[in-house]
Parts: sequence; C-alpha cells; structure tokens
Amino acid sequence: MQFIEQYVRSVEHLEIILLLGRNPEKAFSVEDVYQEIMSTRDSVQGWLDEMVSGNLAVCNAGALSTYQIASVNTAQFEMVQKLGAFYKAYPVRVIEAIYRPRKPQTDPAQDFADAFRIRKN
Repeated sequence: MQFIEQYVRSVEHLEIILLLGRNPEKAFSVEDVYQEIMSTRDSVQGWLDEMVSGNLAVCNAGALSTYQIASVNTAQFEMVQKLGAFYKAYPVRVIEAIYRPRKPQTDPAQDFADAFRIRKN
C-alpha cells in the first residue's frame, strides 16, 4: 500500500512500471512502451519522466532515449516484482488502492511543532 501511495498514480502508470519491472535488462523507448500499453505517446512519455524523477527508472540518453527500471535499489525493485504478482492475483484490490483518496503529505517536524501552537479562543 505504501509503495502504491508513493509511486503509482494511475492504472496506466502501474502498467508501465510493471512492464519495465518484468524486463529489467531491456531498455525501452517511448515507442516500445506505447506499443505494449497502447495509450498515448505523450502520456507514456510523461509517466516515464515521472518514474525517472521518482528514481523508479533510469533514462539512457542518446539519439533515442530509452528507459529501464531502476534496479539499483533492490528493495524497491523487489517491491515492483511483488506488486506485479499481487496485481495479477488481485487486480481490483490494487486498482482500488490506486484510486483511494490519498493522505496529504505532511512534515512530521511541522506536525510536532503545530501540537505546541497556542490557539486563541
């Protein structure tokens, strides 16, 4: 659940994460991912860029940029593998988790400081 809340924004995004996770040694172009996912090229590009900025994927820049799952963080890579298996067995539960309202991101230090704030009545 925590992985989904932190990294997965839509079912399309999940499908891209799982595609790259199933083939960690393969470098995918945007067109390769588009051919598998069949959404839009712009959307695929956006999700891949978000994965790179979130350290879920790496971009191999060149004449044609390619993307691979970031397998440097083994715990994160293992979580992608587990999520793939769980999604295969329980797709509805995973989809519900993706679209469940998310808790707003808060700063624990600020929450602690706010607890001592004096409020006027």
